Amino acid sequence: MEQEATVGGSLFSLERISQCVAVLYLAMLAFPVTISGQLLLSDFLVPVMLCTLVLRRGFLEKIFRKYLALGVFLALSAASMSLHLKSGLVECYEWCVFAYMAVVFMFFSEVRFASRHWLAMGFVAIFACALCFVYEIASAYTAFPSFFSFFSDQMASTAMPFLSRRFAFTLDNPNIFAVFYAMALAIADPHIERIDWAGHTLRKRIFVPLVLALLLLPLVSSASKHGLLAFGIMLAWMPKVFCIKAKAFSVFLLAGMVAVACMFEITVLFTTFPLACKPPFVNTLPGMYSLHQSTYARMLASKPWRLAIGTGATGAKELYPSYVKPDDVRATLEAFNAMPSYGNFIAFMDPHNEYLNLLALFGLPATLACLAFWIQRACRLNRTALFFGVAVLCCCLWDDLLSKRFIWVAAALVFQPDGDVSGNSGTQGAAMAVLGQK
Repeated sequence: MEQEATVGGSLFSLERISQCVAVLYLAMLAFPVTISGQLLLSDFLVPVMLCTLVLRRGFLEKIFRKYLALGVFLALSAASMSLHLKSGLVECYEWCVFAYMAVVFMFFSEVRFASRHWLAMGFVAIFACALCFVYEIASAYTAFPSFFSFFSDQMASTAMPFLSRRFAFTLDNPNIFAVFYAMALAIADPHIERIDWAGHTLRKRIFVPLVLALLLLPLVSSASKHGLLAFGIMLAWMPKVFCIKAKAFSVFLLAGMVAVACMFEITVLFTTFPLACKPPFVNTLPGMYSLHQSTYARMLASKPWRLAIGTGATGAKELYPSYVKPDDVRATLEAFNAMPSYGNFIAFMDPHNEYLNLLALFGLPATLACLAFWIQRACRLNRTALFFGVAVLCCCLWDDLLSKRFIWVAAALVFQPDGDVSGNSGTQGAAMAVLGQK
C-alpha cells in the first residue's frame, strides 16, 4: 500500500507552501508569460523556492551530502567567471542562469507529493498536449487558425519541407516543447515505478507500449531531436512493465536509444538531405549547427588557456568572427534557403552544443564537474535515471540544453532513489546493477 508523504509539526505549513509553489511553477511553465527577453513570470517564484529550501530542517547538511557535485560545478564556474569580470557584469548572467537551475533542481528534489499526485500532474500535462495536438491536426485540414505550431517559410522550399510546420504546444518552439514533454513523463515516473506490473495480465501490459506509441505522435510532429529525452524515459519503463529482469534486454534498449542519438548527430554534423544513392549516402556539407560548433572548437583550441578557463560570454562574442569560415557558412545556408541569416552566422551564434558552451563560458574544470554531476546521478540510481541521463548527455551535443528549466525539473524527479519523491526512502546499486533490476 502506498505510503503518503508525511510532514509533521512546524514543517507541515512549509511543505504545503512548497507543494503549492511547485504546482504553480509547473502550470506557469506550461503556459509561459514573458516579462522581458527570456525572463518569465514563473521565474519570480525562484526566491520563494530558495527560501523554502533554506528553512528546511537539515538542508545545509544535505548540500554537502546530496548536492556536493552540483556545488563543485557552481564553485568552479564562479571562479572562472571572476577571471572574466573585467568585461563587465554581463559575465555574471550565464553563471546566474546555472545557479537558478540548481535552485530549481534542489527544490523539486525536496518537495514531496504522493506518487498518485505526481501521476495526476503528469497526466494533466500530457492530456493538454494531446488536446492541442488534435486541434492542430484539425486546423491543418479546416479553416481553424493554428495556435500551437511553429512555422518556417524558408524550410518549405528546401529538401526538408516537413520542417515548415512543427508542433510546439504553447511554447512557440518545438525544441522547447520536446523538453517540456519529457518533463511531463518524468512527473508521472514516480507512480509508474511504484506500480506492481506483475499483478496485471499480459494483455493489459501489452496495451502500455501502444499508448506510449500514440504519445510519441506529438513528439514526431515537433521534429525535434530533443524527443530523445522522452523516448529514453519510455524505453526505461519497458523492462518494468513486462517484468523482464535480464540485463541483456535493458542493454539492448539502451543501445537502441544511443543508435537513434547517433543518427540525430549525423544530421547535426552534416546537411544530410537529400540522401545520395552512393556512399556515404548523406550530403556531407556541414550542417547549420556544426558551423557554430566548429567555430567554437577552433576558437577554444587556438590557445591552451582558453580551454582551461574559457573565454567568457563577452570574449566568445568578440573572438567568434575571427574563427568562422564564411565560405562554409554560405554553402550551407544556400542549401537551407537561409541566406538572409548570413550576417548573423558570421557575426556570432551560440554553439548549440552544451559542452562547447560550458568550455567557452567557464573552461575545462567546471565542464568536467558538470559532467561528473550528471554521470554520477545517472549511474547510481535506477534505470529511468540511467536512460534519461544518457539521453541528456546525447542531446547536449546539439543544444545548450542545461539552461532549460524543464530539464532540471525532470532531472530532480528522475534522479531520486525509488519512492523518495513520495516521502519514502530507498537506494539502488550502480548502473550495471540497475540494468538487471527494476
